Amino acid sequence: MYSYPNHIDHTLGLVASGKRNIRSGREYDYLFNLDIVDGRNQFIKNGDTFETLKQMAKVVKSTLSHTQNIARKLSKTSIQTTSRELWEFVYHHIQYKIDDKGKEQLRVPLRTWQDRQKGVDCDCYSIFISSILTNLGIPHAFRMTKYKKGWQHVYVVVPLNGKRSGLNKKGGYITIDAVLDRFNYEKPFTQKFDRFMKMPIEVLSGVDGCGCEEKSSDSQRPPKRRNKRRQQFRRANTQEVTNFKQSQKNRNTRKISIETIPTTTAIDMVETPATPTQAGMGTGAKWIIGSLVLGTALLALTKNKN
Repeated sequence: MYSYPNHIDHTLGLVASGKRNIRSGREYDYLFNLDIVDGRNQFIKNGDTFETLKQMAKVVKSTLSHTQNIARKLSKTSIQTTSRELWEFVYHHIQYKIDDKGKEQLRVPLRTWQDRQKGVDCDCYSIFISSILTNLGIPHAFRMTKYKKGWQHVYVVVPLNGKRSGLNKKGGYITIDAVLDRFNYEKPFTQKFDRFMKMPIEVLSGVDGCGCEEKSSDSQRPPKRRNKRRQQFRRANTQEVTNFKQSQKNRNTRKISIETIPTTTAIDMVETPATPTQAGMGTGAKWIIGSLVLGTALLALTKNKN
């Protein structure tokens, strides 16, 4: 559990080495829809730094569409190269300017790009960077640091293992601080506070080595535990259906066997005395003799009638 100080005397922001000569960046303007930017896109708050972190996270989640295009442009093959590309882009294209004392100006990413020549503070840098990382599906955190004068600075850290635990290991994370003149450099601090940013369900295609896994689909989820009675009931129903099908199969078999028995003919029903000669005869001979006997009997009946 983190303990929040009861009183905060300073806003976030370090004094940079000096005003830098930034590039125009006009070739990237088509990636930002500046037509929707107006004066209301700049949020001004009092200097409570922990509340500022909370508001920064809300701004990122609500304005991801602002950096979808530039995120695709800056995406590389690994978390290290993507982080460096992102730091280079922000450092060389967005001027740094500390906020007025006692105020925090939180700009949405589009407003930060619009004000890049005037300059923005470290919190606006962090929102801009976090928005791009979130669109790429790269886990990261806002890191607020304390120096001699209190909580003064905020920047973005990216754990190499994609988890919060990586932020507490030496060499386990990458620092993206565009206020400083060096990539992956962290100014020594006396205390830190990390606000880990949760990834949304739908993000742009990420980069290799971010340590994050894709959201499991329904087919990848572990099977639900079924009620024991329900399983027994299903097994009983299955057995009943199987027995019924088997009985139907047996019934059809009997029907077929009955239908295949040859019908008895009138000739077979005529009783003829068996003689020793007939006893040794075959079936064909017996049938011929029976026919002759029957013919003789019919001829005798005809004569009697006449």
